[in-house]
Amino acid sequence: MSEAQTDDKARDAAINLRIVEAAADRAAEMGRGAVVAACSPGRTGKQRHHLRGLGHHIKPVVTIGHQGLTPGVRDSIDKALDQHELIKVKALESAPHDVKTTALWIHNTTEAQVVQIVGRVALAYRPRDKKPLIKLP
Repeated sequence: MSEAQTDDKARDAAINLRIVEAAADRAAEMGRGAVVAACSPGRTGKQRHHLRGLGHHIKPVVTIGHQGLTPGVRDSIDKALDQHELIKVKALESAPHDVKTTALWIHNTTEAQVVQIVGRVALAYRPRDKKPLIKLP
């Protein structure tokens, strides 16, 4: 790995750490409902209800473990959203951050909208640019 690639990874990790810390600070002051509202701007209650119904039977696609919210996790979530539009992300008990922090981080780093938080699972939605699979009411 070249020195430039190493510098890029270090810079990416530092930026990610600042985003995680900001999300943790903000999440500490908010309830789950407030986090969902903040992470799904522009979505009506009817649209969130529709997405929650579609996401009910989905299994978590991405699992966050003891390493926490890393650039690799962000990339995995990004790829899953590109493929599926609607995914579940599960934060294990060993994850260093709670699900509210995780939801805010997902929203800030992937431009996805978190439409539901249940337990340690967040339901994230990001429509495709071309030919979206999910049609909202």
